[in-house]
Amino acid sequence: MKDDLILPLTRIVAIVVIPFLWLAFLILFFFPDQTGERFAWLITPHMTSLYIGAGYLGGSWLKKNSEVVSQFYANIRVGETACYYLSHFK
Repeated sequence: MKDDLILPLTRIVAIVVIPFLWLAFLILFFFPDQTGERFAWLITPHMTSLYIGAGYLGGSWLKKNSEVVSQFYANIRVGETACYYLSHFK
């Protein structure tokens, strides 16, 4: 099915986004005391910063394996849908 292919623009956006996810992981996971200076806001307690950083690392893994490696949207729709809903869950 040609309709199910992942577009080249989607792959380019994923490749551009992945380094920012890694950077956010490094800042949040290894420098939780300095989130006020290095991240958007001060995150307390520090364990919350570690969980958010781990989420960014997991997001980069999902982006790499789904949008860069996979060829068809059918292979990634469950992970992408779950990521979308969990990121908007409050």
